[in-house]
Amino acid sequence: MKKWIIKSVLIAIYLLMTVSIVTAQNGRLIWTTIHSPSLEKNLLGDSPDKSVTIYLPPGYDNSDALYPVSYYLNGYTANNNMWTNSFHLHIVMDNLISQGKIQEMIVVMPDGFNSYGGSFYTNSSVSGKNEDYITKDLIEFIDSKYRTLKQKESRAIGGGSMGGYGAMKLAMKHPDIYCAVSSHSGVLSFNQRKDDVRLNPNWTQAGYLAYRAWSIAFSPNPDSPVLYDYPADENGNIREDVWNRWLKHDPVSMVKDYQDNLRKLRGIYFDHGSWDSIVSVEDAGVPHTYEEYPGDHFDQWANRLYIALPFLSNLLSSEMLTGVEPKGKLAITWGQMRCGKWRLY
Repeated sequence: MKKWIIKSVLIAIYLLMTVSIVTAQNGRLIWTTIHSPSLEKNLLGDSPDKSVTIYLPPGYDNSDALYPVSYYLNGYTANNNMWTNSFHLHIVMDNLISQGKIQEMIVVMPDGFNSYGGSFYTNSSVSGKNEDYITKDLIEFIDSKYRTLKQKESRAIGGGSMGGYGAMKLAMKHPDIYCAVSSHSGVLSFNQRKDDVRLNPNWTQAGYLAYRAWSIAFSPNPDSPVLYDYPADENGNIREDVWNRWLKHDPVSMVKDYQDNLRKLRGIYFDHGSWDSIVSVEDAGVPHTYEEYPGDHFDQWANRLYIALPFLSNLLSSEMLTGVEPKGKLAITWGQMRCGKWRLY
């Protein structure tokens, strides 16, 4: 009996040690709240207190090291838990780190949701300064609370659908903040939706929140009863003045004015599913990496993380720099890009 008890105790100790080792090899998730001054007094009445999900890598709690950071933005109608709940980003990170395919880094997943389903990470006189919330308030919060490498060379941004749009747009506008970007099924060309805008302007009145969300983000009007201007009239005629306001936020249209910024980035990665309906995009000669894969709008995102996260990791500096490092090598040019017809998630 004594031998059996001793054997059982030894087995229990072994199992506990095994569990401890497994746990030590995994990162951990933190859920917290940030108060964003940029979102205060928005006309939608949305709270400026935003939820944030943070992945800390396995070595974080047992070291005093500083870490690079990737910010990953959620899609339309989703929130800060999208990447972990639906696409298991934290598990992907654990696997990639344990396999030695990426360096340890922090991943920050903010909440881009609002009363109309999504902010499109755009400053708006109606929904608040959502771009500033991400590029200023959030970064200041993360850099003050966690051991981050506080430099653009150690900071990347990515996202899916609305988040892919936001990541591309913010990286394009802020190469002084981010050094690399990844986009999954991102909204990269508004022209694909122009016919939809023209054919059914009543969508904005009939409960189709996406078109109102776009209008509130891209053509807000605080003096209008509906708080926005819509780019088509009641007869389905495009209102060119309003449509041109939208195009100022269209990544493809923005490339002309932001080519120099894009070239400052170390890397641009984006992908789309081949069943997500293919369109062509004009040549702007900006180097990037693009991949088309068998899949729909978001059914392969968990798998695509195994490609995008190493791409970003390889471009992020793991130490403070005193000079400027060479940019990463990119695969193809913007003119060879084929991107999916944008739908929302």
